[in-house]
Order: sequence, then C-alpha cells, then structure tokens
Amino acid sequence: MDSSEEGNGSELGWYGGGGGGARRGGEGATGGVGPVFSPKELIMPTDTHIHNITRQLGLTKRKQADLKTALEITRAFAVFSPEDPTRYDFALTRFGIRGGLRVSELVELSAHDKPR
Repeated sequence: MDSSEEGNGSELGWYGGGGGGARRGGEGATGGVGPVFSPKELIMPTDTHIHNITRQLGLTKRKQADLKTALEITRAFAVFSPEDPTRYDFALTRFGIRGGLRVSELVELSAHDKPR
C-alpha cells in the first residue's frame, strides 16, 4: 500500500493489489502482487452486513465498523477457527444480502453451539 492509500479503509479488507483480486488458498491470500498472508494473519473484512450480524451474534458490542471492531470480531472467530478466523466471511454476508436467510435463525442456532 502506498502512502496515498493509507487510512482509506482498504486495510480492513483483503490485500487486493494487482489485477487478479484477492484470493484464498493453501498458500495464503494475495492479490497477485505483494506479500502472501497466511489465513490466520488476515483481519475479518467488516462491512455493514458482517458488523450487524456479529453484533446480533454477540461477537461485538461496538457500534462502529472500524478497525477495532474488525480485530475484535477476528479474535472472536479465532476461538472457533484459530488457523483461519476469516473463513466465515462469505457465509455470513449471505445473511445480509440474500432474501430468505434470517439472521435471527442463525442467532438461535449459535446460542446452542457457543464454546464454553
């Protein structure tokens, strides 16, 4: 990231430099240019959907979807998957985007499966 991009929020998502877009795999995530990160080094991308869902799940109480919140959510998911806490990103965003999927049902299910 060059200095003109610092502080614009892009650091909350996956590294997306180059033309290939970010990707995940056994070798980590990269945009085709720049460093390769292992999945456990990534921070959960925290958009409106993830922020609202994780608040309802009780994984954060923070009201702003900022870096502190993203780190808190990442730590919460690391309890379930220490090697890849961001693995839940795609599945959870579907609840905020697709009709017919209710976050309330996910919250009810999660109440039974929380680690003790």
